[in-house]
Amino acid sequence: MSTLLLLTFLTTCPATLAERDAFTVCYDSQNQRALWTSHTPAPSNPPAERKHWRKDHELNSLPSAAFTNTGFDRGHLTPVADLPNSKDTFLTSNAIAQNRALNRGQWRQLENQIRNQHAAHVVTGAVYNNCGNERIEAPCYIYKIAYLPNGQILLHFAENAPPRP
Repeated sequence: MSTLLLLTFLTTCPATLAERDAFTVCYDSQNQRALWTSHTPAPSNPPAERKHWRKDHELNSLPSAAFTNTGFDRGHLTPVADLPNSKDTFLTSNAIAQNRALNRGQWRQLENQIRNQHAAHVVTGAVYNNCGNERIEAPCYIYKIAYLPNGQILLHFAENAPPRP
């Protein structure tokens, strides 16, 4: 499968496609879950100011409290460090229920690596198949596709296993 065909398949939006201030989100409002986001990183040297998660009323996203006491993190699809001046990276339409160890470990390292390589464009998505728990739906897998300025494409696919009790 060609890279372009793969990208077209992964970035087709079967739900609502919405433009936010610095990224695009494909959001399934009926099931209240993000499918993918797409953005061009614009990191800056000053650390991003910590903002509070809030519901995306336009897309009927989950309230921030829906993630509380689930065992999962609110995982950014479009990372705040890629767009520190964006007011929308803390909308819950940009969040998935993400395994804490993955979110704070391997996934954070991957995001830093892509940011340090000055990616030209990034698509991050989720593959759902009932991997959450009785409190929240979580994707079973997450993926990230990064286009680098030298023409290389990085593709990373990770299991988002439910946390162990």
